[in-house]
This record gives sequence, structure tokens and C-alpha cells, in this order.
Amino acid sequence: MRLAATAQGYQSAKGRARSNVKRDNGVMRGRRLWEVRPPLKVRTSILGVEPLARGEESRMVRLRGPEHLFRVLEGLSPKERGEALVAGLKRLHYWWEPEEE
Repeated sequence: MRLAATAQGYQSAKGRARSNVKRDNGVMRGRRLWEVRPPLKVRTSILGVEPLARGEESRMVRLRGPEHLFRVLEGLSPKERGEALVAGLKRLHYWWEPEEE
């Protein structure tokens, strides 16, 4: 009897975890999104960006500098900004090659 109650409690908790999926007339929406979603290359070309390459990251970082610096950076693509930053870090000897994992 106790085992059955535990199983029932598990099932109800499992059902609650899925309650964040929107339902429309009893049909769960978003369940088969992977079947209709276009490939990554198509989605990124629509947005006018290119997908991150293996080993690349995109992050928000705060910078301080003269106003002109930000006008120049805004004129560059994200990839060009990264290349400029790496070149500057290497020039000032702040850059080091990461260790292999």
C-alpha cells in the first residue's frame, strides 16, 4: 500500500514538472518543434549573423575608454571586434595561449 502511494506521488510530481508546457485545447504546444525548426544555418542567415565556430564564445563584457573607442567598436562586426581585442592583448603582452584540456 505504501509503495503504491509513493508511485502515485512520483507520477503526480512528474506531471507537475511538465505543467510549464503551454496547452491549447488539450494539445501540448512546442513538443515537436525540432521537427519544424529550420536548420541553424538558415536561422542565423535570416538574422544576418554567422553561427559560433567550435571553441568560440559570445559574452557581454563591460569596457571603459574614450567615446571614440565605442564608435569604432560599434562599426565592427562581433568577429572583427574579437580579432581587434586579441591583437591588442597580444601587442600589450596580456595574451597567453590557453592550456589544452
